[in-house]
Amino acid sequence: MRFLQNRFGTGEVYEIGEVKKPIFATSSACMSVYSDFLSWANTQPMATFHNRHVANSIIVLSCQVTDLAILNDLWTLEKYNRCKNVDLYIGGCLAYRFDIPLPAKRLLRTCCDYQPIVHTSSLVYFEKPFWVPNFDEGGWSRPPDSLLSTCKPKSGHLFRRHYPLRIGVGCSKSCSYCTINATRGDAYELDTSRLVNEFVNARDPVLLIADSPSAKQLLEWIEVAKSQKKSISIRNVEPQVARKIWNELLELSEMKLLHTFHCPVQANSELVLRDMGRNVDDTFYIINHVDEFHPSTFTATNIIVDYKNFSNQHVDKVYQMFDYVSWNPFWDGVWDRDVAERRYRRYFGT
Repeated sequence: MRFLQNRFGTGEVYEIGEVKKPIFATSSACMSVYSDFLSWANTQPMATFHNRHVANSIIVLSCQVTDLAILNDLWTLEKYNRCKNVDLYIGGCLAYRFDIPLPAKRLLRTCCDYQPIVHTSSLVYFEKPFWVPNFDEGGWSRPPDSLLSTCKPKSGHLFRRHYPLRIGVGCSKSCSYCTINATRGDAYELDTSRLVNEFVNARDPVLLIADSPSAKQLLEWIEVAKSQKKSISIRNVEPQVARKIWNELLELSEMKLLHTFHCPVQANSELVLRDMGRNVDDTFYIINHVDEFHPSTFTATNIIVDYKNFSNQHVDKVYQMFDYVSWNPFWDGVWDRDVAERRYRRYFGT
């Protein structure tokens, strides 16, 4: 056990070696947290089981991007807390929110860099996305050579069935609304050359996993994709990064080797973007030019709605320009369960 300190305070955090086996792990987090733990689980599959009834420990991998996500994490913890004679842990980003009391032990970020991910659902259960009513687990995943005119992914399935190829962890940027630079730990990149074999042998489609990939990294992976004639999907590419390599991305798309392009624009208002501390010119450039990709490339983004006292009226163009838009309501970062539950009812009606 360690004592860690960040801007949210100080707390006790356990290491994975202290967790009693066998382990049942379940994820209500993003692909980054999910694939981190999967990389460790694949080093010792006998330590984890997709069966909570034989587990000595249960780990819930969590998200804290909004109070609604935290509320879902708590509901998930409370569901598994009914299991008797097991130790309950919270992993992922919420584990680092020391300002929020939790009914579980906190777990240090767990991963094994450069470990191929052979097993997925047999090692870590993937919770249904809470924001999708009547979620269909058998939802469609687009073949890499199909066109958008004939098929689109269902809500909640954007990257759910991609192969998660980990290329980096953390983010060193400082957007005013974001806490990843605290909850994901120190940012670092994995060596592209050491990941080529995993990429070649991975099932399609392959998603490059990073909280905020750099232009240098993406240029390296564009060359790998072209040399291997194998498509890639990229996510969390910041607008200023995407613009730096825009011509290279377009070329990869024309070669039908850019399966999915995900760039979080967050807003389409200069006032909102400036208040967020984000790059205005590059964000507008991406929104106005994203339709330049070949039709075989699926485009996706994130937006933040109800941001402070600003209007949502500018987001219509984002929906027009991107094939898939995920939204999060703005949260001021102050946890209050009663407020979160009221907000949940407001946005989802339950």
